[in-house]
Amino acid sequence: MSYTIDEQLANATVIVEELWHNNSKTHRDESLALLDRIFGNIKNYPHEARYHRVNLFKIVNAHSIVKEFTPLLLASGFAMNVDGMHVQLNPKRIDLCTAVYSIIKDRINYENELLEIERQKVIANSKQKQQQYINAQIRKKEAVKQRIASDRKDIQQEYKPTLSSKQRDNAYWKSHNIYAPNRPSLPSVDEHEKHL
Repeated sequence: MSYTIDEQLANATVIVEELWHNNSKTHRDESLALLDRIFGNIKNYPHEARYHRVNLFKIVNAHSIVKEFTPLLLASGFAMNVDGMHVQLNPKRIDLCTAVYSIIKDRINYENELLEIERQKVIANSKQKQQQYINAQIRKKEAVKQRIASDRKDIQQEYKPTLSSKQRDNAYWKSHNIYAPNRPSLPSVDEHEKHL
């Protein structure tokens, strides 16, 4: 039973979607890198026969590949050899193979674009959080400065003298008689002259 190119391309598209949905990114990355190398060599060197043959036995034993790997090769124009260890690309199916390669590259690019969008969101979010943190630190410093300034004003008001220094000195000397400590105050000059 032979399929048309459109049917095989539709089948390959379904397999590519299954590859993405059934496997985690870390699991499928090695398989995608291998497919990229196989299809890239065919696209870049379409007439080189050595790139048209893939040793599946060697790949399966050497790499951790996803289960959609072989069906994708078969849907892209490869056919199983008689030995069962190799798949061979039909030279008439090179266009199909490059079309499947384009589907895979488009899907990889789409995923990378989504990852970049997520990355930009994370960067923007972290910048916003960082700015909020910086603003909070600035507000905290300003609050501390205002509290210190307020405390200084309170301290200055507590120790603010009610009399000037001259008034204070006059009041002191009027209340303290250093020559007669037992008498609280000295008589004024007028009082002194009256007594004489």
